[in-house]
Amino acid sequence: MDSSQDKYRAVLIEIKRRTAVVDLLLFGQAHALYVPSTVESVCLQIRKILELIAFSSLIANREKYSAQHKKFAEHWNARLMLKDLERINPGFYPHPIIQNPSKTPGVTSD
Repeated sequence: MDSSQDKYRAVLIEIKRRTAVVDLLLFGQAHALYVPSTVESVCLQIRKILELIAFSSLIANREKYSAQHKKFAEHWNARLMLKDLERINPGFYPHPIIQNPSKTPGVTSD
């Protein structure tokens, strides 16, 4: 059985791949035959990324994850899904930060 860290890493890899798909579609390097289906494809990928972020917060607790994943397979409203996850695992969703460049000479953010 995979460890929680391995499962979390696998989710992060999937998020990275889905983000790459969004980039390809948004920057015109790929398309889904016509504009409406391309837009829908981008929206679907963003929704899946949000779900992956949310569910990854439950990986360490397999029972909660399994119960919620079954329940959310039938959810269509992402706002309600995230609200329910917040109730189960408060503060689960990461908050974005702004990374400022270092003011120390020779230090880079690579």
